[in-house]
Amino acid sequence: MNSFWLLAGMLGVLASVPVLWALRRSTQRETLRDARREENLAGYRQRMAELELQREAGAIEDADYQLARVELDRRLLDDTDPVVAGAAADAAPGGALAVWLGALAIPVLALALYQGLGASAAMRLDAMLKQLAGDISEEQRTQLQESMLPLLESVAGGDDPDGEYRYLLARSYMAAGRYPEAAAVYAELVDIYPEDAAIIAQSAQALYLASSRKLTPAVQALIDRAFAIDPEQLTLLGMVGMDRFQAGDYSGAIGNWQKLLDHLPADAPDARVIRDGIAMARARLGLSAEDAAAVPKPPESVAGGSRLQVSVSVADGLRLNPGDTVFVFARAVQGPPMPLAVARFAASELPRQVELNDSMAMAPGLKLSSFERVSVTARVSRGGAVAAQPGDLEGGGEPIDLDGTEQAIAVVIDRTI
Repeated sequence: MNSFWLLAGMLGVLASVPVLWALRRSTQRETLRDARREENLAGYRQRMAELELQREAGAIEDADYQLARVELDRRLLDDTDPVVAGAAADAAPGGALAVWLGALAIPVLALALYQGLGASAAMRLDAMLKQLAGDISEEQRTQLQESMLPLLESVAGGDDPDGEYRYLLARSYMAAGRYPEAAAVYAELVDIYPEDAAIIAQSAQALYLASSRKLTPAVQALIDRAFAIDPEQLTLLGMVGMDRFQAGDYSGAIGNWQKLLDHLPADAPDARVIRDGIAMARARLGLSAEDAAAVPKPPESVAGGSRLQVSVSVADGLRLNPGDTVFVFARAVQGPPMPLAVARFAASELPRQVELNDSMAMAPGLKLSSFERVSVTARVSRGGAVAAQPGDLEGGGEPIDLDGTEQAIAVVIDRTI
């Protein structure tokens, strides 16, 4: 919002000339109006401080914060207009008209220019992202993703030093099958996060698909770079396994897929697909299930990222409803409120164990292995939204110190929000 206030201030300087001229004609009224303006500004600053604290504490989502701030800005402008108008009433009729036009032009022109800079698009985008995180149909999700693309392209092309909007844009391009565009955006993200194995892996995947599913030298270089950082990078284990299968290297396919399967919950849909692929590769080799142990696997990781095996259960006496959704997420104890990893499943599957790892990062640079101490929370959402709502159920475990290996933690959902 700094850009908005800068523009509003510049326009305010131009519009304030007739206002100040009118105010000179009544010193008593000027004192009263100054006091009223200061009172309005003090209330604005106090509420803004409260909003900042709520956002830092993770009590409100960024989209809600932005909407609340815009509403505060609007109220401040609304509260200021009567003060300016009162000063105009003391001026001559022609001067009063100029004061009114100037005062009304401040919020209108400032808002128009600010929207031109992209802030309005960013707020609309944040609202759409919040809707996308909710419980919606696949058709609605597809339509929403398609309508988001123009906004993402606009916002990502502006001020995006951390690459957060470009990351969302790259993922949207992938979902739309626009692999060359996705590869170009991921290449920019790799420059921003050169040590992030997940970003490098997704860049390799996009370039692989853009290259007609061929392991070109550029793709192989990205694969080698990601595996050097994280030898158990799940995205690449799946992709390389598929490439090996298509090339007729069924042993290589089985080795990569089996290692990927070891990191997936046994009942996960992805696990069933991987098991079917392994069975097909074994059949091509003429192997039985008993021969599987003879198939070589990739070497064990020596520098993999942190992984949390979270056992989630519900305390006695708490009622679950059909259609409830469970979110399990890890946050840094000292760090940004955005989750570092999130898992989602139906409440009917409780009790259940899920894994949180670096591949589940919500944004580039914010992953489990980037922090030393995290807290894990499990929430039953009644409406399917990620943000906590009254009536949702929640529970959390004790903060855990990460050591770069696989660790276990138990979380009991035991309270109502």
